[in-house]
Amino acid sequence: MDEGMHYGKRDKLTGERWVYVSRAAAHAHPKGQMHWTFLLVVAWLVWSAIAKYRLGLEISGTGFAAAAAFLPIFIAVLVLLRAPIARILLIVLGGFTIYVTVKSGAFGTGLGGLADMLVTVAVTIWMWEGERPNLAFGYRFRSNRRDDEVGNG
Repeated sequence: MDEGMHYGKRDKLTGERWVYVSRAAAHAHPKGQMHWTFLLVVAWLVWSAIAKYRLGLEISGTGFAAAAAFLPIFIAVLVLLRAPIARILLIVLGGFTIYVTVKSGAFGTGLGGLADMLVTVAVTIWMWEGERPNLAFGYRFRSNRRDDEVGNG
């Protein structure tokens, strides 16, 4: 078995398995380092925070606006730090975004609200299923190596 790697159970449908590595090993690998795609996610989160702040000002005032903008900014900082909790908080942000968009009607928040919801869902799925985010945030990658090649089945 490779040093510092733990092989998970093989998926019966795809034949793949998760290989878990340490944080240091994941961040040392080129796919675990900061990449322009993560910076794009950060830029989108900042845009989302600004939009939520402006919408909050129109709806309820500065207190509500600050609260609405806090979570996207906090997640953006966590993405820059490559902290695993960022992926979980994206699910929470996605839930809030979907709730607000559906509650106000698909176009009640304008096309910006609908776009925000769609991008939130797409980014969340990518952060959980993508190869690069799984290594950088989940410290794991998919492997197709056979059982006799890894040493533990």
